[in-house]
Amino acid sequence: MCEVIEKRYSVIVTFDRQEVGNYHFTGMLDTEAPLTEFLKKLKTTSGIEYYYDEGGILHFR
Repeated sequence: MCEVIEKRYSVIVTFDRQEVGNYHFTGMLDTEAPLTEFLKKLKTTSGIEYYYDEGGILHFR
């Protein structure tokens, strides 16, 4: 998932907690939709929080 997000949306992704990086997801990512739409759905369905740091890096926590 992270590789697709990084490539499609030109953003660097990192995990604040390693266990978040180990989550497995099924489904489709609509790469034509804004990233914010995907992030909101991810938070709603999985509870994974996210934020951008001062350098524009997307963090999942």
